[in-house]
Amino acid sequence: MTDKADLNKLLIDSVEHGDPVTVSRAVEMGADPSCITPAHIPPQRETEEHFEIMRYLFSVGTDVNFAGLDEGILMTFSAYRGQLRYLRLYLEVGADINLAQPMNGVTGLHVAVQHNLPDVVRFFLENDAIVDQACHDDAPTTDPGHVFGETALHFAAAGADREIVEMLLAFGADRASKSSRGETPLDYAVRNSRSPDVLRLLK
Repeated sequence: MTDKADLNKLLIDSVEHGDPVTVSRAVEMGADPSCITPAHIPPQRETEEHFEIMRYLFSVGTDVNFAGLDEGILMTFSAYRGQLRYLRLYLEVGADINLAQPMNGVTGLHVAVQHNLPDVVRFFLENDAIVDQACHDDAPTTDPGHVFGETALHFAAAGADREIVEMLLAFGADRASKSSRGETPLDYAVRNSRSPDVLRLLK
């Protein structure tokens, strides 16, 4: 098998099936590691095989900051799945902690807050994520469906546990930040009938 397209297909298939031996063989035969995008990794489950495959791929040219896929970037995929080990690997090999999905400006921090994952939120904050980075002003996204320039605190105000709201505030989140529709995090909390203690935090 010498055709480049065939070799790339072999590489993609072996990545998706968690076969590190065939992954390295395909690259050694001439497959292009840059053909591996967030469409192929990370896997749904964290496994030792996939972890080693990803480490190898990043060492030979797969772009950890690839942002050409509408559905997401590695940071948002792994944030959604709570894959802290993979997230740490991305940083180790040069990932931009503040990289956003080009279509809507959603970052890994936004996703971690949206899905109420305090350990993942803390990971982003402790690794210098911009706490008040905003989504695009008016853009579609699969979750929450559409964004209007919200910060992570807007998403937390709408539905995350109090712990995450407190964490964002402790890292300097701006209570007065406004979405592109002119709404503050408190407005989001009121609209979503949040508890009095959450409302007090946001005043």
